[in-house]
Amino acid sequence: MLLKTPTDFGALIRDARRKAKLSQADLARMINATQGWISEIENGKPTAEIGMVLTAITALGLRLESRVLAGTSRPGIADVLSRTKGAPR
Repeated sequence: MLLKTPTDFGALIRDARRKAKLSQADLARMINATQGWISEIENGKPTAEIGMVLTAITALGLRLESRVLAGTSRPGIADVLSRTKGAPR
């Protein structure tokens, strides 16, 4: 699955949780979070704490990898900032 947005991460977590036959409350207990936090993440909350998201992903037995595709260039800081909400103009 290609992950590009917070919604993509939420879908990944939701699908893995359901495959594991866990409720949102079950996953929340596993990672010391609230059921509401799990719901927000699964619905694509854009300001989620990355450490907690990674904890949830790990608890579900998932692993994230990154790679640069051949023929693509890495974006510069200006490119990244221009796509970020509230970026300086």
